[in-house]
Amino acid sequence: MDAPENELALLKDGLATEIRRASGGELPGSVVVLIRDDRLPMVQFTNSHGVVASKSITYPDLLGALDDSSVVESLSDESTRTTKLPVVPDNTLLVDVNESPAGRSYTVTGYTEPDTYLFCLESNREGYTVTFEVLLPYLVWSIVYEEASRTVSRFSLTLCSPERGYPRMGQLEESEASPAGLSNDEGPQEQEGSEGESSATKRWTPPGPDTPLYRYPASNVYHAYRGALEGVCWPTMDRIQMSLKEVPSKAVRAFLELPNNMDLYGRGFSHNGPQKGYREFLEHLESEGLPEEYLIPTEMTVQGLHDQQRGA
Repeated sequence: MDAPENELALLKDGLATEIRRASGGELPGSVVVLIRDDRLPMVQFTNSHGVVASKSITYPDLLGALDDSSVVESLSDESTRTTKLPVVPDNTLLVDVNESPAGRSYTVTGYTEPDTYLFCLESNREGYTVTFEVLLPYLVWSIVYEEASRTVSRFSLTLCSPERGYPRMGQLEESEASPAGLSNDEGPQEQEGSEGESSATKRWTPPGPDTPLYRYPASNVYHAYRGALEGVCWPTMDRIQMSLKEVPSKAVRAFLELPNNMDLYGRGFSHNGPQKGYREFLEHLESEGLPEEYLIPTEMTVQGLHDQQRGA
């Protein structure tokens, strides 16, 4: 058709206006505007009883009617949509809302404070389970949470450098009161760093979007799983219902303390330490802690982990 672009826009906007006029604002009705290059526009009204009425109308008349419509004015206003977020976990760093025909989901990335976890190693050959108390530094997790089912559909798990937050063995309880940033007279005894900053301050630096991440050094975290990098292998995870705020306890801690095997564990694959056996490795972590040189970089920052989770 030869109508100017602004007239086409008004015709499209006017469709809702004419529907309301045809139905009297109460009864359902419809309107169709037929436009051809060689004739005047034809408007066909169908009322609630299915009766069709047709009428030719000039462009000036049609556009004039639409120009006077309050509905068109409201449609031309800039729209604003507000999405209410559920309560997010403490120490959440990044959040995205994902809308799809299947429903709403949330991509959330956050961290947990350095803490001690109970690792349970299953021995299929001997038929027993051995437990280890392992102190881990800041963990950074990233999940996709499905609002309708209240479940986690994707779950990535990584570590920060122990230099950012890793109390010496036996000092965790002493420093728990203010883990996010100890003052100079709290926590472990200070030692001056290379740049004049105390080791106590260095030891407690929560991660941010630009913080580099390392591979989870134990087992059952794949380089890629269910479309997510550093993905947790937990086949029954999508059966566990939780609120978004409960993710650190019902997803992160629950996974770490599940009885686990050696899947995806290995020197040069999950860690760079000298230990070959999984039990030997956990015994070392329990007694000596986790040196940074044992960790393998993921080549991602916190922001990168979040972005790949969102786009998976």
